[in-house]
Amino acid sequence: MSKPLTWGLGIPTELLKAIEAGEYLLKRCWGARAIHDHRSENPIDLLHDRQSYIPDGEEDSPLLAWINEEDGVMKQLRHDIGNKYCSYGNTPILRYDTAADIPGACCWATKLRELDICEGMSLKNHRCKEHNIAILKLKRPSDYRTGGCFGIAARLSPDYIYITAWHIMVKGYEYELSEAPKYVTQVDDDKWEEFRAGGGFKWSGKYDLPSIGDRIYTPMNGMGYGKVIHYFTEAGFLGVALELEVVPDWHKRQCPGVGVAMCFGAETQLEKEAA
Repeated sequence: MSKPLTWGLGIPTELLKAIEAGEYLLKRCWGARAIHDHRSENPIDLLHDRQSYIPDGEEDSPLLAWINEEDGVMKQLRHDIGNKYCSYGNTPILRYDTAADIPGACCWATKLRELDICEGMSLKNHRCKEHNIAILKLKRPSDYRTGGCFGIAARLSPDYIYITAWHIMVKGYEYELSEAPKYVTQVDDDKWEEFRAGGGFKWSGKYDLPSIGDRIYTPMNGMGYGKVIHYFTEAGFLGVALELEVVPDWHKRQCPGVGVAMCFGAETQLEKEAA
């Protein structure tokens, strides 16, 4: 993804260097130059012709869901700018991440406005003097359709707010794959690390990798049958995302509105085995 955003702040330098070094994969990004309305309860006035998004034409995006959902990151950004936690001049850029170990991120929280303060961080204004940046960790998209990490950064000027948001994947941890990457079903132990180093993955199922649209069974936690909707990779292994036919009650409580299970091959079967 080499095409730059037309509008926005740009990917933070530390993170961009890590992406260029191949440590992360940039899946999608969004940028905007918004009007900074000092007198309004909504200090961020987004204009439709001052926004850009990569890749072009993607309408159903987990990144946009993360930004725009009712209690999403844009609500937090408007709150902090409206309460003068950030202003133009020498004030640090506001930044929010869904993971603490992403380059440039330094603070951690599990839900909106829940902070675990790092050294130098001020409870009053969420600002980290040591890192010269203000950071919260916010929840991932509520539908949990995808993996990876999300982030957004904003810088103020007297009249404008420059904003950029991103969705990245850690190298070797990819999701929403419509085609399976290079993989094997069995590899001798002495050849496995060499195969992984070459970018290969292992399918741990006792049957051939199913195709997108196939119906298979997972006995894991009583989830049952589901349809393969995409592939994913984690830690050298290849897995499938299943759209469940019947979503267990515990799953409904844990992930409201989500009927997808992420399973490795060893956690699935072609058919339910007889008791």
